[in-house]
Amino acid sequence: MDKQTNPTNGSSQQIAGPKEVSNIRSVSERASRPRAFIKSGISKIFVIIIVLVLIGGITYFYTQYRNSQKEIEKLTKDSDYLASLEVKKIVDTVSKLAVLPDKESPTVATITDIIKLKHQPFFANAKNGDKVIIYSQSKKAILYRPSINKIIDIAPVNLAEQQSQKTATEQAQLQIQPLEQ
Repeated sequence: MDKQTNPTNGSSQQIAGPKEVSNIRSVSERASRPRAFIKSGISKIFVIIIVLVLIGGITYFYTQYRNSQKEIEKLTKDSDYLASLEVKKIVDTVSKLAVLPDKESPTVATITDIIKLKHQPFFANAKNGDKVIIYSQSKKAILYRPSINKIIDIAPVNLAEQQSQKTATEQAQLQIQPLEQ
């Protein structure tokens, strides 16, 4: 700062030079900058938090997706095993009620739409949910109702092969004839 004398009253005053004027401006600018700095700092922190939440969410849902895919794969591989366990359980239960053929693995089916089967005499007393146990080598069919743990009917089986190319389910027709009593 420079000293100058006032010609009218003879007093001396300090006048800011160009260097000091720039310092004064920078001080006043610094006073207004904290607000801008705080605003920009908060917005940066907010953006960082949003990005971290998004990354965390994406990671979480991707992990859940991969776990569900692994579970589906495992269940698909184990479905044959689970089906064989169910067949074994049904055969064990029915074997306590009747003598079943040895050394033969049966085919077990569940009746889901009895209306389609009502025209066959074997299924006259059947209900939805009943099990049909078929021994193809012994040519024996057993209608079993798990809800009451009873055998409803036993009949001989005639498997007639068709040479149709329509579908795999149409190639083998099952005809069950009731026993004459």
